[in-house]
Amino acid sequence: MVRALVFGLGCVWTASAYAGPGDHIRVGEATITPSISLGIEHSTNVYHADSDVVGGTDFRLAPGLQIGVDGPDLRFSLSGEYELRKYFQPSLTSLDRFSDFQIGTSLEALRRGPIGFGIADSIGLRNSPTDIPSSDAPFQTQFRNQLDGSVNIRPGSALQIRLGGRWAFDDIQVASGITSSRAFNRKHSGGPTLAVEWNFFPRTAVLLDGSYEFHRWGENVIDTVDSATSDSLGDELAKPDSDHFRISLGMQGRVTQKIVVVLRAGYGFANYDEASVDGGESASTEGYAEDLRGAEHLLLNASFRYDFSERDQFVLGYEKDFNDVFFSNYAAYHRVFSRVNKRISKRFGTAGELGVRYEDYAGEIARQDLFLEAEASFSTYINDWADISLGAAFDRRGSSDPDVLYNDLNVYLRSNFVY
Repeated sequence: MVRALVFGLGCVWTASAYAGPGDHIRVGEATITPSISLGIEHSTNVYHADSDVVGGTDFRLAPGLQIGVDGPDLRFSLSGEYELRKYFQPSLTSLDRFSDFQIGTSLEALRRGPIGFGIADSIGLRNSPTDIPSSDAPFQTQFRNQLDGSVNIRPGSALQIRLGGRWAFDDIQVASGITSSRAFNRKHSGGPTLAVEWNFFPRTAVLLDGSYEFHRWGENVIDTVDSATSDSLGDELAKPDSDHFRISLGMQGRVTQKIVVVLRAGYGFANYDEASVDGGESASTEGYAEDLRGAEHLLLNASFRYDFSERDQFVLGYEKDFNDVFFSNYAAYHRVFSRVNKRISKRFGTAGELGVRYEDYAGEIARQDLFLEAEASFSTYINDWADISLGAAFDRRGSSDPDVLYNDLNVYLRSNFVY
């Protein structure tokens, strides 16, 4: 009897889990989608240096996995990607990366009832190159774990209120030569969140969002190394704790069958606690007594989207906001962006992205940056589960601090496979 039961379950699993390439793997209500990306990339400025530019070519491997369940009362998703980079030049082996990854999961339960709940978690580690080629590990490394949860209240079919909270942990390491060790700082942040969506028309929703976040750093005074590559930091760097608040009100509407418009405006503040740094005695002289000021309190978000089809879109947007940064107090920024994805035919497609971001950094390190990023690619779809992409990406950072200027052109050829 037991053998018969095991044999029967095995047959059901085999039958339900079988799928050909491009069909994904289906087990009950779950859809499992493995993928892998292989490619060769050439960068003209691998260290993002302002001078003595070095180019390099690497092999990139990125396997991924997605699992999704979408039912009437339960929605679940799990996704992950691991990224490896290996340089062909022996002189660039310090830039090899074997630890980059990103994992995200979310669960939304009781979706049709008057009260439900949702939870989401994302964990990732990313290595970004720096302009210190002499370092054994010329990276800025950031590990981040963010957890979000909410109780979802639905007083009626048109109104949904999400009362929740957020917690995040950041661990930041820098290239050796900036501090006595790569360990730079750690941060806990989080607080309550609110999101209200009122669909008073079938195609239009009023959106209200709010959050209060505390940012608490492990080290408020960081000992730095005064070397030729990092002398702008001095002997010590102050990083005060802070409290941030945001609230915004807006509207999202499908103007026509193909056009979606989003408009939001809000208010925010970021208050930095000078007393968290040695009692605040040197706040005025060292420059870290900087809170959000003037027009920086105003938050704006606007976007226009045109849907060529369900997968093909053109987006144009503008964003004005601020964020906490690990090497100073905060950065207030303006960002204009645009992107397009268009399938030309069954076998060919194009994609493009353009963004310009003005950043005003305030704190002990004060500077103004203008960051430009542009990317374009052309793809050939061999079939439903494989494609080859040829593309180029260009990054340029201009700054009032000449030490952080750089230009980088990256050209790549990638093959992508989805089971």
